[in-house]
Amino acid sequence: MESIKYTRFFEKDSTPDLVNEIKKFFKPTKDMQYDPEELAQGIKVEHEHVSNDVIAEIVAKHHLAEDPAYYSKLATLKL
Repeated sequence: MESIKYTRFFEKDSTPDLVNEIKKFFKPTKDMQYDPEELAQGIKVEHEHVSNDVIAEIVAKHHLAEDPAYYSKLATLKL
């Protein structure tokens, strides 16, 4: 699998090709239930980096798969 430079994830001009590359780069998350509020907060945060809804959701789900309270914890840091 080709590697993607990390900075490409943050490009504002997301294209279908970029979305497909990101889907390949990130391993699929387990079929798990996400807290709807936490996921919505995560998508909002990821939109600070990308304008594409699909990419924002993929990245948010990966953070939540590692830590279901990722975005709540992030909010407490006031970054």
